[in-house]
Amino acid sequence: MRYFTIPFFILAILQAFSSQLLAKDSPTNPIISPEGKIFPLPNAAFQPDKSKSEYKIIFTLTQASDSPDKINPSLEHVAKIINLYASAGIPPSHLKIVAVASGDATPLALKSSYYKQKFGVENPNEALISKLKAVGVQVIVCGQAWHEHHFDTQSLNPNVKMALSALITSVLFQEKGYALIPM
Repeated sequence: MRYFTIPFFILAILQAFSSQLLAKDSPTNPIISPEGKIFPLPNAAFQPDKSKSEYKIIFTLTQASDSPDKINPSLEHVAKIINLYASAGIPPSHLKIVAVASGDATPLALKSSYYKQKFGVENPNEALISKLKAVGVQVIVCGQAWHEHHFDTQSLNPNVKMALSALITSVLFQEKGYALIPM
């Protein structure tokens, strides 16, 4: 009996450690979920400075998703950066994030009813835009691209602001110290 107890004890310890290791290798969503999955890496190099009170970031979203029923991958990266900062101990209240859609990314700003008329499916980005707005992200669409796509103003998602242009918006926020992440 005694000889069987030791291997079972060792097996139990290995199983406990392996589940902890697997948990670290599993993606997580600390703030925005289920979008923006990340892998926490607390020992990785180049961690955000926790003493910094504010991080300013502007994303320029220009790519469409692969399919109209898929969330725009550039918009999902906005969720990902919020989750990355959170995993490093930086709360969303310390982030000032702007996401400006233009070009092929412009339709992500449509109300779901208009999106469905155009693409045959509900807007998969609508829920994510609401979640992003809830944590303080400004989602903006280029007014020039909006009109080039022949969208009317009534079809704009109420959680999205329309700018004169993505070009000018990008410059204005960079002049205010925002780091540019082109997508």
